[in-house]
Amino acid sequence: MQTTDIIRSGIVRKDALLSVPKPCFIKDGGGLLHIIKEHIVYLHSDDHVCKLYMKGKRAPIVLSQSFKNLAEKLCDVLTTIRRGAAVNLHYVTTIKGGSVKLAWDCGEAEVSYSEEGFKRILETIDLLQ
Repeated sequence: MQTTDIIRSGIVRKDALLSVPKPCFIKDGGGLLHIIKEHIVYLHSDDHVCKLYMKGKRAPIVLSQSFKNLAEKLCDVLTTIRRGAAVNLHYVTTIKGGSVKLAWDCGEAEVSYSEEGFKRILETIDLLQ
């Protein structure tokens, strides 16, 4: 005698689909570039463009969108530490003397923070004393 698995067919609950994170794409010329949000190291505003530094990429992705718009869209992985600079705190190695040091597989950077930015950092991290 052979057993057969009974597979119930049905409707997927709407909230089950909402719990799956959407893939993230950035406009790149005439196409769309897929990025993994957790691989974003930091975002820096430079005049009228923003530079997005990513794990695994030596050169930043240059974007013509406003810093404010990008920082809002990426607020789940980035913390704004001063005007025009937001960092992924998972790549921070040191917070000292008014700046954070970042390190990733393709480089290092040092980004200064404001007093308000330091407060945001402290709200975001777990500080063991």
